[in-house]
Amino acid sequence: MLPDAHAWRGLALDSRAGLLDGLDGIGLDFWLEGLSPNVSPDGLERHFQGRVRTLMEGVAARLPDEWDAFGAHLTRAPDIFWVAPILAGDDPGTRLDADSALQRAARAAPEQRRGLLGQGPFSIYLEGPEPPEKVWRDRLMDSIPRLSRGEGRPVARLVRTLGATLDAKSADFEQLADSADLAGSTAPVPGLWRHHRSLEDRLFVLLAGDPFHPALILIHALLELLAMEKLRALLLSRLLGWAPPAALTGRS
Repeated sequence: MLPDAHAWRGLALDSRAGLLDGLDGIGLDFWLEGLSPNVSPDGLERHFQGRVRTLMEGVAARLPDEWDAFGAHLTRAPDIFWVAPILAGDDPGTRLDADSALQRAARAAPEQRRGLLGQGPFSIYLEGPEPPEKVWRDRLMDSIPRLSRGEGRPVARLVRTLGATLDAKSADFEQLADSADLAGSTAPVPGLWRHHRSLEDRLFVLLAGDPFHPALILIHALLELLAMEKLRALLLSRLLGWAPPAALTGRS
């Protein structure tokens, strides 16, 4: 039911559209639930963080019991990339949703934040020199339960697919960061979302075959998250008057 490339292109190229115009009944109702047409940019970020939280909690609840540890890490996904900035003294302002476990630390003085985070569920991601999001990713993967061969095969394929995508995106981000100081750089072009499109294609391939395995729940959640990224980009471009990314318009 999610919009296809043609639908996204039509939405992105409609320069006269209001914030929520054309979005009813096209498979995005979950992401639009409770969203005001008068939302601010920070409010939009807060809205999507809350919806991602609801999605992750739903995924964790649907996974089999032996996935409980994995589910516990998964439900922290909406917050984990805020941990390092908050520890560094950054102020997320109104971008954190009301249900975020980081609210108390974010409102505290910078010198108090590590102590507060060390008392809660994020303490396990503060151990050692690695960034909290890297520790979270490793612990998430390590918490995948031991599975039978039939169940384990699609899960292993999904893990490899995600790992390759995340590594490739990280390499592109590093190259983009370096390109600012390098004349004639051949850094990746922002806005084309190559890795996004590649991951989406691979996830649809992984849906083929036996439909009764835990990876199916994760694949559907990932496809929803990819749709959310497109919707977020569309709404931000409408809200701020930006040109929508080429990945939505089809224009390179």
